[in-house]
Amino acid sequence: MTTVAPTTSQNDARGILNAALAQYGLQSLADWAWKQYTKGESTDQIFLDLRDRPEYKARFPAMEELSKQGHALTEAQYIAQEQQYAQIMHASGLPPGFYDKPEDFAALFTSNLSPSEVQSRVTNGFASVATAPPEVRAEFEKLYGASGDSALAAWFLDPDKAEPVLEQQAAAAVIGGTGVRFGIDASKGTLEQLAQQGVTADQAQTGFQTLNKESGLFNENIDETQNLDIAKQGVGAQFGLDATSFLAVQQRQQERQAAFQGSGGAATTAKGAVGLGEAGQPS
Repeated sequence: MTTVAPTTSQNDARGILNAALAQYGLQSLADWAWKQYTKGESTDQIFLDLRDRPEYKARFPAMEELSKQGHALTEAQYIAQEQQYAQIMHASGLPPGFYDKPEDFAALFTSNLSPSEVQSRVTNGFASVATAPPEVRAEFEKLYGASGDSALAAWFLDPDKAEPVLEQQAAAAVIGGTGVRFGIDASKGTLEQLAQQGVTADQAQTGFQTLNKESGLFNENIDETQNLDIAKQGVGAQFGLDATSFLAVQQRQQERQAAFQGSGGAATTAKGAVGLGEAGQPS
């Protein structure tokens, strides 16, 4: 049996096909593509038929849906955007093996999340919690349930969640974790209200530090019947969340001041003698 050596033009054609397939990460289809070519198919037809192959759909899982949405991309554009996504993940310290395969990026493509929006979700969401002090991580898990870096990343990269909401949730965890450092465990609703109000980490620290110093104000005197909760009325008054809390705390301060001046000494609470409300700060 005589073997006929391929011609130069055939070698060139096969090289072009192989190079194109390698660029798309579809080297496994090299033999299939060559068989189509030797049957007389044009390279244009081969690459049209290529899109129906399961190997192609596995490599570009969002391509068909993007086309249906009217947002069709070329393979080169798809790969370039995929690389942008991957660079963002890598630079932000996401867990190894997380968001590094074609199927990982499919939901980002089909939800039309631009690289800049993904960058914002990672920077202002995942990274702000993942790199925060332990109190913040613990507070986020208590409020929203994400546990571990992969779960945390999945939470902030979920295309079904709106970016502003995710950023507020991250901010609420930062504020809540700061409060815990100063012995104040505010409710989820209060923390989200503070986040919506735009309270920064520095403002949270200053406010909770002040409340910590004045925590004695929220210990009831024997003759005081109004129960004030530092995590509710205290936080509400300190951060201006509602007028009712402010007025309640202001009234308590005035009553303590009057009692202090009337007795010529420190106001006496059920827990002992204190001033208008001082306490130690956390180390």
